[in-house]
Amino acid sequence: MMGASSPGGAVGACPGRMHLMPWLFAAALASACTAESPPPIAACGALAAGRTVTPGGPPALADVWVGPSIVVAVGAAGTVGVRDDARAAWCWTVVDAATDWRAVWGSGDDDVWLVGTAGAVVHYDGTAFTPVAVGATAALAGVWGTGQDDVWLVGAAGTVRHFDGAAWASHDLAADQTLLAVWSASSDDVWIAGTEPAPYPGNPSYDGSSGIVYRWAPTTATWGLELRDTRYYGVASFLAPALP
Repeated sequence: MMGASSPGGAVGACPGRMHLMPWLFAAALASACTAESPPPIAACGALAAGRTVTPGGPPALADVWVGPSIVVAVGAAGTVGVRDDARAAWCWTVVDAATDWRAVWGSGDDDVWLVGTAGAVVHYDGTAFTPVAVGATAALAGVWGTGQDDVWLVGAAGTVRHFDGAAWASHDLAADQTLLAVWSASSDDVWIAGTEPAPYPGNPSYDGSSGIVYRWAPTTATWGLELRDTRYYGVASFLAPALP
């Protein structure tokens, strides 16, 4: 677990240890706490007050999800924080230090999903974090759902996965598309957004990129393109005037 933040923004990696600047956190996390590994979240309720930090303690948090009685925040170097309303305090741990967690979503306090780099997916059941194989290797950037039997996740290389409560299925888009967000109003109204390259016809110097939005068509189990917003870029050369 990590210590409380110092006034200058530094973060203590372990209780009673020297404070570390935020940019050293990722590298120092594994070595600074080798003598006292972070306990699982389930053990946080029994920890002393000195083993908790206020929000903002660990650097580089990427996403947060609010449940009925817990809040889960995720970030770089495997950082995961859980705030339990009963304790009104944050508990921090590391879930796979090699992974930068990018997004978190849950249908309830005992059904929370984390996604991150290198296709990493973890499920939190309110007690333990369990790695889940979804057949992805690219970085994942978004996760959303409507219940325990309806979860979507998206990421780089056109990665799209859906969980129906029993198994994960692939609904990938083109490999050159980077998908960044997913949202759904219901199980049959799912939207994803991202970006793709936009080659300029006849002149690669002006190649650009396109913002893309897709909508799920449940009757055909396919994605329909709703929006493509393209921007091309120019390349200019400047010659400085000769000095006298």
